[in-house]
Amino acid sequence: MKSAAALLSVVEEKAEPHPKHPGAFIIPDPSPLAQTILSGPWAQGRLTGLDTRIQVTVLRDGIRATQPSRHASGTGGLEPLHIFCLVELDSHASLQRLTKERKQPALRGVLEADRQARSLASTVLQRIGPQ
Repeated sequence: MKSAAALLSVVEEKAEPHPKHPGAFIIPDPSPLAQTILSGPWAQGRLTGLDTRIQVTVLRDGIRATQPSRHASGTGGLEPLHIFCLVELDSHASLQRLTKERKQPALRGVLEADRQARSLASTVLQRIGPQ
């Protein structure tokens, strides 16, 4: 398993640099929809909004900022920009750890509501009988 710093080095090595944001890299979305070439008066090439932007410089700064607290040698922490970059990174389909964590409580609530609705329906059916 590679460290976060090592994974950021792999991104720098293999991903395309972002044309407008120094220190950021782009992983193109491989889905067929993202590969659609737009045509007409508003054409701007392929749908780049589905790509994943990785702000390597900011994420490296986040690693540095949390180093003291992770090694119990002081305080440090993430700033809002670091969190934003982690959430942005989470948009890549192969990662989505944060997205899955946020969905779990909602899914449990839906499953519990479904269980209660089934129980109520069963009780009602038992009371009204086979008619």
